[in-house]
Amino acid sequence: KRVKKGDKVAEIGSLACGDNTINHLHLDQSKEYGHAVSSRTENLIKIMNDLYENLPDTAPESADSQTTSSSGWQWPVRKSDFSGEIKNCWRKPGHTGIDLGVGVGTPIYAAKAGTVVESGDGGDAGNYVMIKHEGGNWSNYQHLSSIIRKTGKVEAGELIGKSGNTGYSSGPHLHFSITDAQTLSSRTTGTNTLNPLDFLPKDGPGKVLCN
Repeated sequence: KRVKKGDKVAEIGSLACGDNTINHLHLDQSKEYGHAVSSRTENLIKIMNDLYENLPDTAPESADSQTTSSSGWQWPVRKSDFSGEIKNCWRKPGHTGIDLGVGVGTPIYAAKAGTVVESGDGGDAGNYVMIKHEGGNWSNYQHLSSIIRKTGKVEAGELIGKSGNTGYSSGPHLHFSITDAQTLSSRTTGTNTLNPLDFLPKDGPGKVLCN
C-alpha cells in the first residue's frame, strides 16, 4: 500500500524482545551489525529522518487507482484490465448500457456502494448481479462467468464477480447498465435505462467513442 506522511503503519506491541518486556517499537539496521552500537543507532536515525522527509504529503496514485465521481460512482473494471475502446454505448432503444471488452475471469467491481438485491441467471443477461443504490438507482453487471457477491451490502470498488460470455453475447465482455427501477430492462424498448456515462467519472479505463 502506498503511504504519505502521517499514515499509521504499525502499532506498538508487547512481544518479547530480548530481556525488555516494556511495550516499545524496535527498529534496527540489520546490515550494520558489524558496526558499533552507537554508530548503528546514529545511522538508523539518519535513515529514518531521510525516509520521513522524502515521503510525499499526499499518497501517490497507483496506475490502477480508482477515480470516484461526485455522486460516488466508479468504473466497474480497473484500468490495468482494460486497454480497448468503449464503442458499444447506451442507446434508447437498442442498447441498455455500455459494453467493456474484457477477457473471461476479469475482476468486476461494484460501481457504487449499495445492496445486492438480485443475482443469478438472467437469460439473455447471462449470469448477472444487480445492486440497489441510494438515490433510486440500480446498477447491473451482466454476462459474468462467476458471481462472488450474491446478496448483502457492498462498498464501491468491492469485488462482486468475474466477467464472462454467458447469455446473449457475441464475445467475452461486461455489459454494465444503470436503471431507475429494479429491472434488467429490454434491448427493444430500453425502458427505465439511464446512460451510465452520465454517472461514471470522465477518467475511464479506456477511450470512450460514443456520440
